[in-house]
Amino acid sequence: MKYQRRMLLLALCTAVAACGAPNATISYGKAGSITLKDSQVTLHVDGALDAVIGSSGDLSIDDKPVSITPADRGLLMIYHQNVLTAASAMRESGEKIGLATLKNKLSSDANASGNEKPVDDAKQQERQVQLKFCQDQANIKTVQDQLAVQLSSFKPYGNIVSSNSIANCQKDAAH
Repeated sequence: MKYQRRMLLLALCTAVAACGAPNATISYGKAGSITLKDSQVTLHVDGALDAVIGSSGDLSIDDKPVSITPADRGLLMIYHQNVLTAASAMRESGEKIGLATLKNKLSSDANASGNEKPVDDAKQQERQVQLKFCQDQANIKTVQDQLAVQLSSFKPYGNIVSSNSIANCQKDAAH
């Protein structure tokens, strides 16, 4: 029994440490993906060159700078910040869920008959974190939609986050 606890603890600590990495990818299937790596957001859509958004609102496509207005730069900075917030939520959710799972496992081992409440608390916490992530995606979509209308070179990336993906996220979080 002690061996199982140690293995569970080691596995969860490893998972939590991995969640602390500054890189994250949010995949939307055929619609594309958004990757945060080294403070740069990369947008990938099949059939289009990758677009990179820097924290200062710079946009480059195929490693070539795109001419933007100050208003475009402002939206790109907000987009970048929204992706950073979503990636942080993903990392935080991994940490919280891992720690809650560990706590539940240890408390259920200590008291096998009374472990229903910790499991319910962990599930509720997981739902809350998941709903926050769904809201973060909705925030990305709002700015994405504005950029697709305002900046012609952004149009190929204007459908990465869809209303359906947000609705599915919320539906999954409810269960």
